[in-house]
Amino acid sequence: MPRQRMYDDEETVHLSVRLPSSIIGRIKELALKNRRSTNQEIVLLLQTSLEILDQEQDSKEKRSSQ
Repeated sequence: MPRQRMYDDEETVHLSVRLPSSIIGRIKELALKNRRSTNQEIVLLLQTSLEILDQEQDSKEKRSSQ
């Protein structure tokens, strides 16, 4: 069964990033455990982190408007 792409509806951009070996090691371990490519794991981690940041920002804005 072929893998489903995580971002079919969006154009992708090639990006080269320097990461400490300890971070890339953790990402590779997670990718292996979750049966994803390293790239897919990085995309998912970034998406999740951005969603959390958005939620935190929304929460701060709600508190400051009260």
